[in-house]
Amino acid sequence: MSVEDASIDCDKRYREEYYRSCEVEIEYELSTDYEGGSTLNVEVECEVEISYTGSNTYSRRSDSDSDSQDHSLWSGGWESDTMELDFSFSSYLEVARVGIEDVRCEISSVSLW
Repeated sequence: MSVEDASIDCDKRYREEYYRSCEVEIEYELSTDYEGGSTLNVEVECEVEISYTGSNTYSRRSDSDSDSQDHSLWSGGWESDTMELDFSFSSYLEVARVGIEDVRCEISSVSLW
């Protein structure tokens, strides 16, 4: 299991210079060296932490979100996929800068079918 890339895309408020929301897209890949005759049901969980500051302050705030997806892998198989996590900001914060602090993805469960 490996994270291949993570990117952030933020939307500005209408006619303003402040962000109203951001979407973090995580690209990841998983593979198995399993050699049996069954299918593996693999659950992947990803967590993202972002930090942001307002337009008139240097104090940093942070937020995190997580999600999970199921995958089916055959013997010796691999798969790549993306996961999107959304963040929204209160209108009074006037968020001017946003960045990804941490991205973690892990296999949370594996079962045979």
